[in-house]
Amino acid sequence: LKLPISHLYGQYHVDNKTLEELKEHNQIILRYAEHNPNGSVCAISGVRNKAGNVIGMMPKPERAMSKLVGSEDGRTLFELFFHHMTKGL
Repeated sequence: LKLPISHLYGQYHVDNKTLEELKEHNQIILRYAEHNPNGSVCAISGVRNKAGNVIGMMPKPERAMSKLVGSEDGRTLFELFFHHMTKGL
């Protein structure tokens, strides 16, 4: 997916213990694929809470919802999140 990012100087930082907990509970949901533009730990660009119903991320999928703005990849990401969250309902 190609999505705009908007972080200026923002980068994701956690201590080693928290990083291991995030990995153990599969809470890392997005990583920068080709390069890490802001130096985030382990190229992390998105995490979720343990319940899986809240996410925080640096990419801005809402800014990539139409070919008019250059990409529809944001729509794809939202559809994937929606599908995952409603699976089993």
